[in-house]
Amino acid sequence: MNVRLATIDDLPALEKLVGYFWDEQHEKFGLPKLVEPTIGIIRFGIATGQAVVVAVHHLEIVGWIARVQMPGLPEGLGIGVGKWTFEPFRQEHVCRDMEQFADEHARRAGATVLTGEVAKDNVAGIRSALAAGWRVTGYKIEKTLERPARYEEAT
Repeated sequence: MNVRLATIDDLPALEKLVGYFWDEQHEKFGLPKLVEPTIGIIRFGIATGQAVVVAVHHLEIVGWIARVQMPGLPEGLGIGVGKWTFEPFRQEHVCRDMEQFADEHARRAGATVLTGEVAKDNVAGIRSALAAGWRVTGYKIEKTLERPARYEEAT
């Protein structure tokens, strides 16, 4: 298994794997599919030499992780955009290896704090994050707003 920084040539494979990631997040945890925003952040991260990392097995990309510092955020704050591997590689510590590589690269690129999200029902993801040194600092909440009734003037 080779873990390395992603390049622009990896984008077609990354687009596919990011789609798989969001399909899984949606199916298992009910999260909205945020494929395009994630790809946009990954594109920016690759273009600026940040910690967008892939795992390659027999010349095929089998996993990805991204830690990106975005314009407008406080200096040193990196966003954990996501991480994912195909099921057979999940027990082989591929995500752990990608995460260590990405964290070190992000640190060298000036990140001092990483922030990210894990779905509340993703017990394995929460355990993995805590084991990797993350800590819970708050709760993300959301509220679904009903569409407003159409205003119709009385005539």
